[in-house]
Amino acid sequence: KSFFEYHLYTLGRDTSLPDNSTKQIELFPTRSNVPVTKTFVYYGLPENVRNWISPEPNQDRNLGTQSNKKVDIYLKINNTEKNGLGIPLPAGRLRVYKQDDADGTNEFIGEDVIAHTPTDEEVLVKLGQAFDIVGERRQTDFNADYNARRITESFEIALRNHKKEPVSVIVRENLF
Repeated sequence: KSFFEYHLYTLGRDTSLPDNSTKQIELFPTRSNVPVTKTFVYYGLPENVRNWISPEPNQDRNLGTQSNKKVDIYLKINNTEKNGLGIPLPAGRLRVYKQDDADGTNEFIGEDVIAHTPTDEEVLVKLGQAFDIVGERRQTDFNADYNARRITESFEIALRNHKKEPVSVIVRENLF
């Protein structure tokens, strides 16, 4: 329920917690057949360089030339009643399963920690990296005019798809 600027969640059943223990409790029942959109995202910079900030223009031509080869997999879920959800989702771990056509069992495909998400908003769940899609980022040009305090760089982004079907990949780039 809404309470001030927060949401309070009530567990719909009794549970017990012995002294000095920890217990994981499912807050919501499992939802099946929730429509999702799979999105691939390639971020060419390795994670250790992505959010690097310098107060001055960095004149190192090798900064940011490393290449991350992994393409991330995201699921976009619209938190609407029409999609079988439509409830305020608390921050926490969200696990995703997919039914295996071979035997009908649900197989775990990934999990992510999500932020508090209001009803009728979108949730992005990062499930890991694609196996059959590879990215490569390569610096093709670097020019520095130190008197004008200007640096011009060019990069080439190459994506290779080893799947049998075509895919769309969002390419993210940051300027230093």
